[in-house]
Amino acid sequence: MAIADPDNVAIGSIGKGIGVNTWVVDVVSGRSLVPVGGVGELLLEGPSVGPGYLGDPEKTSEVFIEDPAWLARGDADRAGRSGRLYKTGDLVRYNQDGSLTFIGRKDAQVKIHGQRRN
Repeated sequence: MAIADPDNVAIGSIGKGIGVNTWVVDVVSGRSLVPVGGVGELLLEGPSVGPGYLGDPEKTSEVFIEDPAWLARGDADRAGRSGRLYKTGDLVRYNQDGSLTFIGRKDAQVKIHGQRRN
């Protein structure tokens, strides 16, 4: 879930996460956070992130991750901790104000009438 300021919305802006922590990680390895202004894959963390795909443990293990090293390690501003995150497959830019701009998809997936197609 995201919230955008309608008076200050850039084309492609998806606002800021509400009810979730949003993380933007390196697209190739996923092992590091991208800097402000960088483009990476959007990860979501929080109580609204589900437990996984019903009846599909293989797909669940592909897109839900536990305790990535950068989260467990923390940084100068935050203590390290554990967490479960969902890899959305969306490519976003992390903006200076903390908002996100949608850039595209990591895969070739599109939505037609609300249904995902590859």
